[in-house]
Amino acid sequence: MGSDRRCAFPGVGAFESDNWACATMDPIRWAIEDDREWDEDGEGSEWIWRRHSTRIGGWVVLSGYKDRGRTWSAIVLDTRIGGVRPFT
Repeated sequence: MGSDRRCAFPGVGAFESDNWACATMDPIRWAIEDDREWDEDGEGSEWIWRRHSTRIGGWVVLSGYKDRGRTWSAIVLDTRIGGVRPFT
């Protein structure tokens, strides 16, 4: 049996990188599986969600452990503000 789940969005919803098998983040990762750029470097994986979302306001960039487990980072390249913001 694996480690206990740890939420990626505890408290008020700010992303927390100390997560594992998050019940919110894992389905997000699975949902973008067919619409992402993918690279695996042996230690983990990086994904760029290729679809620009006006609801989100930009491009979602995630990195994490393979297709399950920990999501190391989650940011949005925000085209409305011309910068980077946390994925919340």
